[in-house]
This record gives sequence, C-alpha cells and structure tokens, in this order.
Amino acid sequence: MNGRIKHSMVSPEELESVDESSLDEFGPAGKVNELDPFPGEAKDKKELDNLFMLGFVEGEKKIGSFTFKLRTLTNSENQKVINLLNNSDNAFDAQDIMLAYSIISVNDVALEDRYEGEDGDKLDPIRKKLHVIKNLQSQLVNDLVKYYNSLVAESNKEISEEDLKK
Repeated sequence: MNGRIKHSMVSPEELESVDESSLDEFGPAGKVNELDPFPGEAKDKKELDNLFMLGFVEGEKKIGSFTFKLRTLTNSENQKVINLLNNSDNAFDAQDIMLAYSIISVNDVALEDRYEGEDGDKLDPIRKKLHVIKNLQSQLVNDLVKYYNSLVAESNKEISEEDLKK
C-alpha cells in the first residue's frame, strides 16, 4: 500500500440504489456503514466530546506558597514535545518542554505571563513558559515532573478502569 490509506467512496448513484430495508446499523452484511462510521450513541456530539476528554487529568500541586496547576497532555502536544526535542542537544530539555505544555498557571497566573524578557511580544506562549521553567531551581522542576507523572498514572488508571467496565 506504500504507506497510503485507501478510502472507499460511494457515488450518489450507488446511494440511491441501496435498499435501506436491507441495512442494519452496521450497513450491508454486517460491515461498517461507510456513511456513518459512528452509528448509535456516538452520533451524539456530547459523546464524542467525552471521547476527547477521556483520560484528561488536571490537578494542583502546592509547593511552599505557590500552587501549580498542571494537566495531562494530548497526543498532539506529546508530538510537539518530541518535535521540539528533535531540535535540542540537551537531554534535560525533555522535562522542561513537557512542563511548558503541562503547567497552566502558578497561583492562578498563566505561567507565560511570568516571562519578563524584552522579546515577549515575539515569543509564543510555550517559549515564554520554557524560559520561565529554565530559571526555576532544579529540585522544583523535579518535583513538578514527579507530580506530572502522577497525573499521567491517574489518567492511565482512569482509562484502564473504563476499559474494564465494558
């Protein structure tokens, strides 16, 4: 297949010629209905929204007088972390980049708002967050990474429990 995905197309003429009484919710002969790949409950947009939130975990970690609000990353954000790492020579950047995507706020102030560089208007929010994180003490960064890992573990547990209920 040369790495390409093959899609089957149904022409308008073929649609008009289908005897609907011979179709079940999965289409003819029990095959997935190409016109509706999510039959039944998944038609409800709310159900699909729940799919995107499945495994999402957000939490707060209090360290000293600071409250850090973190969340788990989406698959897309994890890919962006990997892409940024591919352009880095420093192995320690992995945890910093991951935290830049994960940390929402510190004491209810967006982390990127704590960036005080003169080039702030030229940097995207992730780069601003990354600069802030790079200026934190290493033990604090390590504690935040441990907390983030606990959120990921909680997310994995939530998804595993959902799978077991089926």
